[in-house]
Amino acid sequence: IGAKYGKRSAAQIALAWQVQRGVVVIPKSVKAHRIQDKVSGVGFDWDQKEAVLEKVKEELDELKAEIDAMSSNKIESEFGDVMFSLVNYARFLRVNPENALERTNKKFIRRFKYIEEKALKSQRKVSELSNEEMEILWEKAKKLMNNFEQGMHKNDANFVPLTPISFLDRIKDVYPDYEAIVYKERKYSWRQVYDRCTRFASALTKVGIGKGNVVSIMAANTPELFEAHYSVPMTGGVVNTINTRLDTRTVAYILDHSDCKVFIVDRQFHNVAIDAIAQVKREIIVIDIDDKQAGLGDIPAIGKLEYESFLQTGDEGFEWIRPDDEWQAISLNYTSGTTGNPKGVVYHHRGSYLMSMGSITAWNMPNRLTYLYTVPMFHCNGWGYPWTLAMLHARVIFIRNIVVKEIFELIDEYEVTHFGGAPIVLNMIANAPADDQKALKTKVYVMTAGAPPPSSILQKMESLGFEVM
Repeated sequence: IGAKYGKRSAAQIALAWQVQRGVVVIPKSVKAHRIQDKVSGVGFDWDQKEAVLEKVKEELDELKAEIDAMSSNKIESEFGDVMFSLVNYARFLRVNPENALERTNKKFIRRFKYIEEKALKSQRKVSELSNEEMEILWEKAKKLMNNFEQGMHKNDANFVPLTPISFLDRIKDVYPDYEAIVYKERKYSWRQVYDRCTRFASALTKVGIGKGNVVSIMAANTPELFEAHYSVPMTGGVVNTINTRLDTRTVAYILDHSDCKVFIVDRQFHNVAIDAIAQVKREIIVIDIDDKQAGLGDIPAIGKLEYESFLQTGDEGFEWIRPDDEWQAISLNYTSGTTGNPKGVVYHHRGSYLMSMGSITAWNMPNRLTYLYTVPMFHCNGWGYPWTLAMLHARVIFIRNIVVKEIFELIDEYEVTHFGGAPIVLNMIANAPADDQKALKTKVYVMTAGAPPPSSILQKMESLGFEVM
């Protein structure tokens, strides 16, 4: 309405229409000529009111229909008959009526529900209430809310949806040149990680990925899997990390059930991926991860695209898409399917943000730690640490395969301070051959989960210089 009839006068026009219909409660202190003065004083030609008000009536009727459709309460009611509350609120606050609906939505709905319930008790519709009854009920409804619930609406100045993607957005400005990722000969700073993620996100949008679209990834713990935890949500999409130990049928089920649009897959899993894709009855864009440092030999391509080449098709400086709502999905994980088909579990931006924050408190994690990523990132998004580590401007050391000798070597070379692992990983470390071990220079903190390790393993880990939580 405001856009069509002038933002300044729209509220007054709407109010005048309500007065004309006789369905608005006007406080006794407000006279009709004062309403007319208000309308005339902002440039509305009162003599032309009939034509203008007829147009306004159409707009308000459409709005009434939309609100009726959105209402969870199926009681038949004349919602338009109490639109005066919205219009009055707009008039008193001098705001645009199109914004007034958003600003007063929760408060207005709560008050109207109260009136509707009272009307129902008397076996009447709201439209059957007299003006006097409506005015009394409205005043009672207003008292249900305290002063701090009125006018304290969310806006861009005081509210932003929580998302762990903001951790990377911050660190690229605060610690841009700090070493972020180390995977053998590949090393990136936090600024480079951010640039790679935004550019890959841009490339994904160019092939149609947007809000709610699922991008699956089946990979070892390499930079590509870490980056996917940012690049996919940066499009509004949902990242789905697939367990690399699953069989063909289970992987095919996940690709189909998740409605996956893009499948990023390491060529090490060529055979499973090829057979799984063949079982899905729709086309999926496939992007290969060709890890030159993996020593896999000459493995044929799975899809038509390759990760690094695809990344180059994205735009530099891409402005990533923040979630509209912090309850918007950020990731989709699946159980292993040991008792039937895998079950999907959805994480939202808010939950992932709080999980990341909680991990720091629970483990007393400091800034600038060095983390050895032994936990597969397909397990609950690597326990949420792809996001946590960015917040702490940590240095992340990747290990493709769990080899005890390599674990000790990486701890020694990069002075690793923290890593995580299931009890089986702790068992491998505690019982490693002497030739595979290296004496620790300082204490190393270990987080374990999944099942409690035997006390004998904990004692051996302690004797080697590890502190296990």
